[in-house]
Amino acid sequence: MADHLYLVIEGLEAKFSCAAIARTDTGLHLRFTTDVPSEVVDQITRQIARKKLAPRKPANDS
Repeated sequence: MADHLYLVIEGLEAKFSCAAIARTDTGLHLRFTTDVPSEVVDQITRQIARKKLAPRKPANDS
């Protein structure tokens, strides 16, 4: 995985520039490198509340 990447969320047309600032065997700690508009955060929150954006289990989980 690259140190700089774009986070793309299914169902949103926006993509977010991020930097990986820490790594573990099971995930990445990302920092946004640009501001995320509050209307986009609100849209993500609404989608999570409707369970359209449920977190996925890592592939190595049983």
